[in-house]
Amino acid sequence: MAGQLFNLKRYFGIKQENEEDYIVNGSSAPLNGSMDPQKRESLSLLTHFSQRLNAVITQAAGEAARTRQKFIEPEHLLVGLLYDSVIFKLVSQMSSTSPLAIQEAIKNQVVPGIATATPQFSQKTKDILELAYTQAKARNEEFILPEHILFALVINGNSKASAILSTHNITRRVVEDKMTTSEPLAKPSASSSALESYGIDLTKKAR
Repeated sequence: MAGQLFNLKRYFGIKQENEEDYIVNGSSAPLNGSMDPQKRESLSLLTHFSQRLNAVITQAAGEAARTRQKFIEPEHLLVGLLYDSVIFKLVSQMSSTSPLAIQEAIKNQVVPGIATATPQFSQKTKDILELAYTQAKARNEEFILPEHILFALVINGNSKASAILSTHNITRRVVEDKMTTSEPLAKPSASSSALESYGIDLTKKAR
């Protein structure tokens, strides 16, 4: 189980030998305080990943690795999103095109690469994750859910993923209306962070 504690950190390009080096007073930070500030921010963001987002990222990374890409791009995130049952249902409601057809269209656009190392988040993907966190906080949500990622993709508009969504009538206005009229996104079963799901002793916050 210890080897799984920080699986997601590698997608940010963060390396360490001992997970314990990053557990300080119930939060994620190196004991020696020498971590690069940008990587520290990335690790802090990681503590706000929900279990569902963890699954989406795993699918996205798997798709990037399958086609031997160096980076996990926003379109890989979109492929991962469509494996989430809630997002699958939302997309089905917002577009006349099947989510499976959208997923296949994305996969067919990817040109196979030659990378062999673990793919890392591209800058565009990092921007999407940061924007999703901003959206989560704006909705008073503690954890980033796949819905926040979908919203961030259509807000950002600077990726193949957003262009594909727009082609299928999944625009900022459509997604925003859907999120506004929906129930609060965070559910008890979906609010635990990815790190908590792996047993990290993070400080529990009152809900």
